[in-house]
Amino acid sequence: MNKIEEAFKQLEADISELKACLPNGEWPLDAQNTYGSKKYRGIAKRIVLSAKRIQELVDENTFSR
Repeated sequence: MNKIEEAFKQLEADISELKACLPNGEWPLDAQNTYGSKKYRGIAKRIVLSAKRIQELVDENTFSR
């Protein structure tokens, strides 16, 4: 498996984890407290970092040709 595929798998895992935390697609009540807020922000940050990593890998692949 190449680096881009690995990065996509991580992104999919992070998105699945966030979806699992959102019953009926709505923020749960614990998202309003400090622990919940940090938990969901942490998952969201991982999603952003995974997406940035994919962009970097694609850019490397594109410009290295």
